Amino acid sequence: MSASDPGRRASISVVVPFYDDQAALDRLLAAMELQTHTGPVRIVVADDGSRVPPILPRSSRYALHTVHQDDRGFRAAAARNLAVAAYPADLLVFLDADMVPEPGYLATVVAALQHLDVVVGRRRHADLGNWSPSRIGEWLTGRAAPPRELTPPAWLAEGYAATANLADSNSRSYRYLISAVLAMTAEMFDRIGGFDERFVGYGGEDWDLAHRCWLAGARWRYLPGAVAWHNGADLAGRLDADELAQVLDRQRERLTPLLPDPWFRRLQDHPGAHPPTQVPSVAVILTEPELPADSLELLVAGLAAGGEVHLWLDLAGQCWSGGPLPPGVHLGRPSPEELSRIPLVIDGTVAATRWAPKGGVG
Repeated sequence: MSASDPGRRASISVVVPFYDDQAALDRLLAAMELQTHTGPVRIVVADDGSRVPPILPRSSRYALHTVHQDDRGFRAAAARNLAVAAYPADLLVFLDADMVPEPGYLATVVAALQHLDVVVGRRRHADLGNWSPSRIGEWLTGRAAPPRELTPPAWLAEGYAATANLADSNSRSYRYLISAVLAMTAEMFDRIGGFDERFVGYGGEDWDLAHRCWLAGARWRYLPGAVAWHNGADLAGRLDADELAQVLDRQRERLTPLLPDPWFRRLQDHPGAHPPTQVPSVAVILTEPELPADSLELLVAGLAAGGEVHLWLDLAGQCWSGGPLPPGVHLGRPSPEELSRIPLVIDGTVAATRWAPKGGVG
C-alpha cells in the first residue's frame, strides 16, 4: 500500500547510522521526543559494528529498534540499507547520529513528501559535545539559550540559492543532497536500489544515491524550514588542510569509478591515477552486429579502456574471439540495475560496410 492511499497514514522509519557515540545518539533521541509530528514513527538505529552496542531508552513515544552489522570499515551505506530492509516503511527519514533535529523537522519533511520524492533538510552547526539530553530539551523548548552557531559550508548555501532550493535543478544538482538530513519515499528508494554498498569509507554514497534519483526522474527540494543541528563544524572546519585533502582524495577515489558525471570526473587532478570507470556516462549496445571478427576487434580496440563510453556486444549467435576484453567492453546486455545508473544509452543494430575499391589497379 502506497503512502498516498486514502484512509491511512504513511508509515515512517527514521534511520540513524551509528558508530560508538552514545552521547550523540542520546541527544538525537531527546530531540526526537519533542517532534511536533503526531502519529506512529519507528526509529531504527543502524549500528555499523560498534565496540559497545547502542543503548536505547526504556520508554519512548516511538518504537525503537536496532540492527547491527560487523565492523568492516565505515559502511554507512550498508547500515542504512540494512535498517530499511529490516523495518520497511512508506517514508524513509535518514538522520545521522550526530544531528539534533528541531521540533518541526519531522513534520516539515513528512508534509513535503506527500508531493515530492526526495527532500533534504537544512544542516546547521554548533558545538554540542558537552550538551546533555536535558539541556538539549531545554533549548528546543525555549527554556534555555541556543548554542552559538558555527559557520556553515558556503558551497551548500550557494547551491541552494542558485537552484531556487533545488526547484531549478540540473544534472549536477545531486551534489546538494546530503545524507545527514535526507528523506525520501520508499517507492523512490526501491526504484533506484537504495544506497550502493560498494562505498566503504566516509562520504560519497549520498551523491551516488542522489544522482540515481535524478536519472529516475525524482521530484526533490531543499527544505530550509527542516532544521537539524550538527555537532561540530563542517568537515572543512574540523580538519587541517593536509587532513582535508587526504579525506577528499579518498572520496574522489571512491566516486570517480562509480558516479557517471563527466563534469565531476574532469575535476580530478590526476585522472590517470584513478581506477577504470565502472559506471560509464554513455552505454552503447550493439545488437547482433553483422561485423567481421577483425572489425569487431578494431571497434573494441578503439575505445578508451574504462572511459566515459562503455560498449556492450550483444552478439547473439556470433562468438567473440578477440582475446580478453578490455575494461569498458562487455558481452551481452547491461542489466536493469546498470541501465538505471547510466545517463545516456544508445541501443540498436549496427550495419557496417567495409570500404572496398572499385575497379582494378591501372
